[in-house]
Amino acid sequence: NMNEMRLTEGFAQLIEFLRTMPNTRLIIISDSNSIFIDTILQHHRLDQHFHHIFTNPAFFDSETGCLNIQPYGQQTCSTCPSNMCKR
Repeated sequence: NMNEMRLTEGFAQLIEFLRTMPNTRLIIISDSNSIFIDTILQHHRLDQHFHHIFTNPAFFDSETGCLNIQPYGQQTCSTCPSNMCKR
């Protein structure tokens, strides 16, 4: 269950501190997926602190109930995986 996942110790406090800094926008760049990230952030009440989340889009199929994850879709970087450049 994603709601049982613990954050790294001090992470929530770090986010709370960073969001108070002037001219700061917090983003997430992750090779995970939007369902996992959104669920975890909402559970820990951190979802409103991030300006943007760059990750693989995901949704639950209404017929099967299965989680479908789509690639984020970058094809320009030869160093990173084809679905997520972190450069």
